[in-house]
Amino acid sequence: MEGLIEVRHAFHLFCRDREKLIQRLGNRALHDNRLDDANDAVIRCRLETYESETTPVLEFYRDKLTTIDATQAPVKVINEITSVILGLGRAGARDNAHECTVQKRSENLVPS
Repeated sequence: MEGLIEVRHAFHLFCRDREKLIQRLGNRALHDNRLDDANDAVIRCRLETYESETTPVLEFYRDKLTTIDATQAPVKVINEITSVILGLGRAGARDNAHECTVQKRSENLVPS
């Protein structure tokens, strides 16, 4: 995957309270009229699959990962994500400015 795209950052929305997560997923399934997904056993099985498949990805990107408490109000979650993204943009702009400065200095050193 690294050869195909440049992953600059990853976000992990996390819920520490497993029972609360199961309740939320069940409520969402009922809201979306997916009654088969509202069963606690089905939800628990899906969570186990999610964790086993996601853990290696989280470990791989740990240096580029921000974990966010998903039990907060949605506006707080989006604010945290936005703050990180905006911070990445500023860091990228500083890196680009530095690269341009270094390039200009090296161009001045090249004999004509």
